[in-house]
Amino acid sequence: MENERSVCLLQLRFRTKEPEGFTELVEELVERAREMITSQSSVGKLCHKCYFRSMSTMNISLPETLKSFVDSQVSEGDYGSSSEYVRDLLRREKDRVRLRELLLDGLNSELIEEPMDARYFDKLRERIAEKK
Repeated sequence: MENERSVCLLQLRFRTKEPEGFTELVEELVERAREMITSQSSVGKLCHKCYFRSMSTMNISLPETLKSFVDSQVSEGDYGSSSEYVRDLLRREKDRVRLRELLLDGLNSELIEEPMDARYFDKLRERIAEKK
């Protein structure tokens, strides 16, 4: 129910048909949220998937205050290392940027004829359920 509500709230920001990739992004975000909620070491498991992909190395310089902050997030959270923490931040930023692009596409699009009422959202839920 909460997942459907999230899809509906995101969809309300669009005045037209969803931009290409909208449904897939929402499904991915909902799946990530579901994994994070149902797993005790959720972030570590999400980051663990990254290890199976090709990894590159990047060195960054941080002021001591930021380094201390990262270290505290690692020691207090579900992160095994500062790299996991930074990767998680980057994934979240990537998702935020993509969602912002989709929202702006929706705001800049023309209005649709069909009202976004309960029937519209029922059809949207059916389309998402079919893809699962």
